[in-house]
Amino acid sequence: MLPDFPSVKTKIENATTLVVSEKTYGSPLLSKVNKKRCFEGSGISFIDNCGDYVEREIEETSTNFSLKLEEILDKGLSVYLEKSLNAVSELQQKMTKKVLEEVDIATAKAGTQINTSKKLITEIYLDGLEKIQIDFDEKGNPFLPSLAMHPNDVLKHDKRLQKYLKENPRHMGEYEKKLEEIIENKRKDWNDRESNRKLVD
Repeated sequence: MLPDFPSVKTKIENATTLVVSEKTYGSPLLSKVNKKRCFEGSGISFIDNCGDYVEREIEETSTNFSLKLEEILDKGLSVYLEKSLNAVSELQQKMTKKVLEEVDIATAKAGTQINTSKKLITEIYLDGLEKIQIDFDEKGNPFLPSLAMHPNDVLKHDKRLQKYLKENPRHMGEYEKKLEEIIENKRKDWNDRESNRKLVD
């Protein structure tokens, strides 16, 4: 009979689970998504940004992998971690796709979608800020959103912007001025919301 080491296996399993969990939500996009554990039930409900009550069934996002005895004998425990990380990469892709689908649904409903065709990245960002609600901290600093893009799109937009800047060197100054104007308008909107909230409270 082969010896068994349950405590060692538990430590390995816990360590791997921790690494996998951190890696899964460690992508630039998924790390920004709020998370909430549900311990029971098969659905969730919430009030969306349009003020509508929404009910959703919980959807499973999963992946799997298998280990062959030959792989374990050849590489040892490292193959377990290697396979786990490969599975994480696949899981990240599935979750990212789902998040972007939800964002697409939400922005279409709220009317905040932007036509990015032939626009500079600076123009896209400013257009996006114009369409959303922005909150501020107690010191008046804005909580500005991040712009999630595929790496290939980042390179494409950066190349377009650099080319435009050579012909229009004042563009960044104009961008910063417009950004300040938008933030100031959003700050006024936020102050109005806070005043109304305090009156209601």
